Amino acid sequence: MELIRGSIQMRKFSAVDALTIIGSAFSIIGIFIVFGPAIDNILFSGTSIVDSNSKVLISQLFIINICFLAFIVFLVYRLVAMLNDVSEVRVIRNEPKDIRNNEKDIASIFHNICHEARNQIFFNTLSAESVIEEAHIDKGKFHDKLRSFLMFNIYFLDNTKFLFETLTGESCSVCLKFLDVPDSAPSGRAELNEGTLRELRVRTFMRDSSSVRARRETDLRIDSIPARGNTAFDTILNGESQDNFYLCNDLVSDKRYINANMRWKEFYNATLVVPVRIERENGYTVIGFLCIDSKIARFDQERCLEMASAIADLYYTIVHSFVKFLEMVILVSDTEEADNFPVQDLDATMPWDGTPHYALEAFKALIRLQDIYGDPKQVLGT
Repeated sequence: MELIRGSIQMRKFSAVDALTIIGSAFSIIGIFIVFGPAIDNILFSGTSIVDSNSKVLISQLFIINICFLAFIVFLVYRLVAMLNDVSEVRVIRNEPKDIRNNEKDIASIFHNICHEARNQIFFNTLSAESVIEEAHIDKGKFHDKLRSFLMFNIYFLDNTKFLFETLTGESCSVCLKFLDVPDSAPSGRAELNEGTLRELRVRTFMRDSSSVRARRETDLRIDSIPARGNTAFDTILNGESQDNFYLCNDLVSDKRYINANMRWKEFYNATLVVPVRIERENGYTVIGFLCIDSKIARFDQERCLEMASAIADLYYTIVHSFVKFLEMVILVSDTEEADNFPVQDLDATMPWDGTPHYALEAFKALIRLQDIYGDPKQVLGT
């Protein structure tokens, strides 16, 4: 209630208020000055209205009407001002509730992401320990594990999409992209140079379920793009800038922006890209990117960037735990017959029909990463 009273008291006394009050006061004074003599003649001199000078009377009545009209205008103005005050009170009264609801939604969605991430990390670790203890790989369980990981990524991206739509109030799209790193091109940022950076390519792994259909054609057409073929990826990897992110809310106006996908303007004009990475002795090791974009949303550094960075950090832990599970699978598979090596059946383990090849290739690129996995030649016979 203190907030409401304060808002009314703090309303500024405008020049229009002053002029309206002064005009009304002069109107009332003018009534007495102009019409006073006629009233005196009628009341005290016995002169009738008919006997009075008709021209003077008409002039006096005209002035009275003008003054009365000014007074009516004053009353209407004050009524409108009072209604505005009431509207301001309602806005102030509802604003804290709206803010609380928005913050509650953000907290709830972020909790959902962290909740499932915790489960994924825990069961990835548990599965890795189980493979080592049993020294055996069950093909069915392996396929279930891969299916669970891939389905988690959809859940992860969908909730990230909802989170940023709540933060910005506009429709957003989210995807994960992985680096495809040749043996000669380390993914550690401190080790990159002009030559090795030119060899890096970026593959789309997965999108949120709302945008996958609209962008499926593009993803199928563009198997991978050079890291240098996108300003966002190049900015994060090239080491020339201290920025570990890329944020722009008007890409069309940014003449320096480069994108190997020539149709990008059809899908977004604002983008926020953060790396999925871990800090090592030689610098940060980047395995991919979390990309959020929108046609009209505006991303800020205070909330959107911090939230995206937190989610990307969390995702690295998830990926790391899953790759560790794959390490154990490959380690045990070395002691078994080649026909029983389930990773060889990776192409057949995708959990839904019509899964595009780009997702599988991006996943293969992920588990080939030398900085996480060890010798990449041990994986998938590469």
